[in-house]
Amino acid sequence: MKARYTLWRKETSRLETGDVDSIEGLVQIWKTVPKDSIGDQIWIDLTDASPEQIVQMHGAFGLDADALRDLAHHSTVPRMHSFKEYDYVILHRLFYDFEQQQCEHRGVAVFRGVNFLITSHQSHLSRLFDYLKGLVQGHPEAFLGKGSSRIFLHLLEGLVADYGPIVNRWQEELEEIEESILRGSLAPVTERILKFKKLVVTLRKSLIPQRQTLVQVYERSQLRGEEESIRPFLKDVSEEISSLIRELDGLSAQSATVFDMYAANLTLDMSKSTHQMNVIMQRLAVVSAIFMPLTFIVGVYGMNIEGIPELKWPGFYFMLLGFMAMVVVSLLIWFKRKNWY
Repeated sequence: MKARYTLWRKETSRLETGDVDSIEGLVQIWKTVPKDSIGDQIWIDLTDASPEQIVQMHGAFGLDADALRDLAHHSTVPRMHSFKEYDYVILHRLFYDFEQQQCEHRGVAVFRGVNFLITSHQSHLSRLFDYLKGLVQGHPEAFLGKGSSRIFLHLLEGLVADYGPIVNRWQEELEEIEESILRGSLAPVTERILKFKKLVVTLRKSLIPQRQTLVQVYERSQLRGEEESIRPFLKDVSEEISSLIRELDGLSAQSATVFDMYAANLTLDMSKSTHQMNVIMQRLAVVSAIFMPLTFIVGVYGMNIEGIPELKWPGFYFMLLGFMAMVVVSLLIWFKRKNWY
């Protein structure tokens, strides 16, 4: 487990930070912070805490045992519970691996009270939390001097904002598929489109309960004094995730349209191939029709039978060749008038 505490001493306007490797070490810091009013503020950030260490937080910080057991089992179902002295919120960030084209849930748990903020997450979300710690280091009084609500707000905004690049990348990918189809490319895209639709549905299903939780955060968060000023921004976060869901609905509809376009182009291409085949078969039929009377004539006069009178006529050979040529020309003219070739 990695734990970092950030402590704002209001009386001296001083920021204290440090790394602790045990729950016992955090308890010693925790005991120095009064819990009865908005004064000193402490933010404890836990990274890769084990289930045993999470359960220990019940006795160390007086947090709800059921909530901690839920967190220890790595629950990623978004939810919010309001207790007497603090709010418990669990949210998640759906990480998308662009190379593997797979989604992975990454949970974040938040305990926020009058003068404390406790966050717990896995190391793969360190980038977001390092960004938040940098903000606090740069502006400690703004982020901790009036409570921890601004850190909490920026955390929510970061979790939602991280979905933007995913949706934009998917939009570009879908447009690439659509452009290739419009250019006439019939490379197999069925699997790509179906996988794309599955990813969109997965993200949408994960955002719906998160949106419900964010609405609860906006409506039920225990904000005291000047912290109440962030409530409209909490509403903006829930509306932002609603906007993301609408974008995903649009992507789903667009992917269905692209698939229909691909199917229509494929059908058209098959129709063209069938038409070309029919033209070839028609021309072969014309050739066969021309050679049928010639074959008949050659068969009759090619029989090895004595007594055929025409064979003794002078110049009959050239007469027969001329007749056969006349048959060919007549058939060609007739087929041309019928537009058979």
